[in-house]
Order: sequence, then C-alpha cells, then structure tokens
Amino acid sequence: VVGEPVFMAGNSVGGFISVAVAATRPQLVQGIILLNSTPFWGFVPDPIRSPRLHSLMPWTGVLPVPPFFDWLSRIYFNAFRSRGNIRNLLGFVYSRPRDTLDDELVECIRSPTDHPLAQHAFASILLSPAFPLNFDQLTQAIDCPVALIYGRDDPWIVPLWGHRLKRRIPEASYFQVTPSGHCPHHETPEAVNKVIIEWTKSALEGTPPFNSDIVADAKQKAFVVKGKWIPEAT
Repeated sequence: VVGEPVFMAGNSVGGFISVAVAATRPQLVQGIILLNSTPFWGFVPDPIRSPRLHSLMPWTGVLPVPPFFDWLSRIYFNAFRSRGNIRNLLGFVYSRPRDTLDDELVECIRSPTDHPLAQHAFASILLSPAFPLNFDQLTQAIDCPVALIYGRDDPWIVPLWGHRLKRRIPEASYFQVTPSGHCPHHETPEAVNKVIIEWTKSALEGTPPFNSDIVADAKQKAFVVKGKWIPEAT
C-alpha cells in the first residue's frame, strides 16, 4: 500500500509481529518501535521444529474452523469479549484505570467482535502454530533501528523483559514510561508520541537517538526515562 519501507510500531503481540517482519522481510522495514512487546506467541507446536507433535493436533488454526472447535470457541469467545471481562482485564493492566478506563474505550475494543467472522479469527489466532523462529532468534536477525518503549507499571510484560531485550539489542534505544502499564501509547500518549516522533526523526537522519534523558508531560504526570530509573518527579 505504502510502496516503500516503513517504520512499524507494535504493542504487546503487535511487537512480536513487528520483530518477525523486520527479521524475515527486512526490505519492508526502516525501523521498529516496540511498546511492551510480548516475547512469545503461539502455543501449537511448530510444524518445522516439532513435526510429530504438530501432527497430533486436531486443528492448527487453518480456516475454516471445524464444527467442534467452532462450538467450543464460541462459548469462550462470547465470555471473553463481554464488556465486564474487557473492563476487568484493562483494569488489571492499566496503571491508572480510574483516569483512563471508560465506557468508550471498552466499546472501541468490543465493537469489532460483532463482525460475523470475528469469532473464527479469534479461534484461528489462539490455535495458530508458533513462529518457526523464537523471539531471541528473531531479534538477532534484525538489522534496522529499534526503539523500546515500556510502561513501567505493566504487570504482564514487566520492565525486566525490556531490560532483557535491550541486552539482546545493545544498540536499541530504551525508554521507560511511568505511570503507565501495558498500553503506554494510550495511557500516556503525549509522552509516547514525543518519543516516537523524535526517535523516528533521528533514525531517518541517521543521527544518534535524541539525548533527552526525560520527556515530561506535566498534564498526565508521565515521565519518560532513557536507559535508567528515576524516582517519581516532585
């Protein structure tokens, strides 16, 4: 669609996808921005690495969904996509749910599940095979600028994963946002946007990442930290 290499930004499993694309289709990517990227995805054995285990699976996510899995996944899907469950999950991974979690956000997440094929896509994603290369192998194959942006207060992808990834990609720029959880681009958009804009500009110009140690957003009380921890601002 774009017709030229792009910068990819991915949150959670979107970060895993961004890494996979950058590692396996480098001609499509100028750089990647990972926001609380999950380092794993895919629970069905990969057909290349584990052909015997893969052959034992009754279904491996290829559409259409078999009748039994259609019935079973529909029960789980309807419970998972309920407004109450969405609100509970967001309340768990957001650092300030009272300030950022509202009915509009819940409905933005829930409304796409009304599509007649949404449940089939959900089932296929859950039971798709693991990627042939694991996350560490993918990151070692990356040959483009990388920015790591992590919400410090994420209970799922805790900062330890970001620090580990920084060790795997020493040349990557590392930023930490607080107070912010699993979705820093939504909880602290002004701070995250500032980092993305400045970092992308520096990557395009071929200059070192910008050297602002802290990008402060007084309105949201968010503080972006590069490469180190700082106490809460006073």
